[in-house]
Amino acid sequence: IRNSDFRVLVRTACPAVLVECGYLSNPSDASLLYDTDFQDRIARSIANGIIAAL
Repeated sequence: IRNSDFRVLVRTACPAVLVECGYLSNPSDASLLYDTDFQDRIARSIANGIIAAL
């Protein structure tokens, strides 16, 4: 977790988060990112994080 000045994160009308779950250019990451079970785990984790932050 870190703060950055990415354009999509600054001067927004609402809170914003940039989530990077892996890189398709990395073969190990790519195989995970194409796996639907892994996608579901990522989605649930992101949703749980949002709910916890509310």
